[in-house]
Amino acid sequence: MIGDGHTTTLNGRPVRTRPTRRLEEATLLTSDPLTRTPPEWRAFAALTARAKLVRTWGDCYGYLLVATGWPT
Repeated sequence: MIGDGHTTTLNGRPVRTRPTRRLEEATLLTSDPLTRTPPEWRAFAALTARAKLVRTWGDCYGYLLVATGWPT
């Protein structure tokens, strides 16, 4: 995927997420939450506490495969 700071594209087509107005309605996907430093960890913990659902590497990578058309 490539982005210009405003739009993310895949094969020249814009990539979109489902519309969500509040963090409490959002699903947060992250690669590895354990690699953050203590100041980052506090901010990340606050973020994850507000998100509706948090998934890490396995789900994140699986959704990437689905979104990009790879067989799973």
